[in-house]
Amino acid sequence: MASRYKYTKEISYFAYFTNRKYGIVSEREPVVFSYNRSGVGFHLPSRRQQYQLASRSPQSPSLRKDDDPDYPAKYSALESWLKVNVNRDELERWIANLRNWLSQAIFAPIVKQIHFLNKELHRVGHGEVQIGESSIASLKQVAILKSGQLPTLNQLIPYLELSSNQEYVVQRIKDLGGGGYIKDFRWDKGGDYKGKKWDKELPSDSALVMHMFCTFMDSQLPPDPKYPDGKTFTTRYFMKTPDKPDLKKDNILMFQTKITPAHYKIILGDDTWDLAKGRSNMFQAILFFLHHIRSKHNGMLGRVNLGPAGINLLALIKDDLQQLLE
Repeated sequence: MASRYKYTKEISYFAYFTNRKYGIVSEREPVVFSYNRSGVGFHLPSRRQQYQLASRSPQSPSLRKDDDPDYPAKYSALESWLKVNVNRDELERWIANLRNWLSQAIFAPIVKQIHFLNKELHRVGHGEVQIGESSIASLKQVAILKSGQLPTLNQLIPYLELSSNQEYVVQRIKDLGGGGYIKDFRWDKGGDYKGKKWDKELPSDSALVMHMFCTFMDSQLPPDPKYPDGKTFTTRYFMKTPDKPDLKKDNILMFQTKITPAHYKIILGDDTWDLAKGRSNMFQAILFFLHHIRSKHNGMLGRVNLGPAGINLLALIKDDLQQLLE
């Protein structure tokens, strides 16, 4: 079966992950991005290139009086990280690690794959269909018709499904993938579009980055018949308003309580944990989720190991990350 997935030119890291999971990828096949278990698959840039953390704001942690009355939290933003024994310096390092990983492990490879597949669409006689110009429905139709020639197109499509405005989504992915640490990230809005300022009809950068992370995690979890659309992680571990969580003992949720500006909380069992409002809120939600999996579930997300024996995302919240990457 491995030969079925061979490319004569290039194979994306999406195919590498999916095929490797089911034992149908050859180690000799070239890959755009090799996900290194021992080092989270990326290298820290030189100190000169590193993302500079924003100065601390004494007003950044939200207090209980500012809590959302519709989704009250048991633990305020000021309490949540202290409760799990994580200090501000650790958290800021983890945020920088996460931004670097998102840039190099998700956004940059996807941008490369978009360029590659648009060329391949011309080669296989479907040049009228282009990623960033055509609708999701058109891309899905070609993915079915040309599955043998374009095996990674179907794996790319879920990353683009956040909005029907494909031109904006693809352009913003390229913008954020164009520099380390997704440096153009704007937490409460997005990028300019067709010479006009971003408006609320378009997804914010927070929504886009969270969608990309959840879609990546969907690709890492094994198929589950309960989720035939393949969105196992997104369905089980992410929710956004106006949906309301059913507070149950086994809940582990990243919950978006506000759309614009985006705000995320963590729900563990029947407890809600708030996180600081503002530019780092979405990153903190992902990190708090990972920290909980490491500390309370031995690094296991269902049957998937998030530690060194698996996809090693937990290296993002280790103090020895630099050593892991060397």
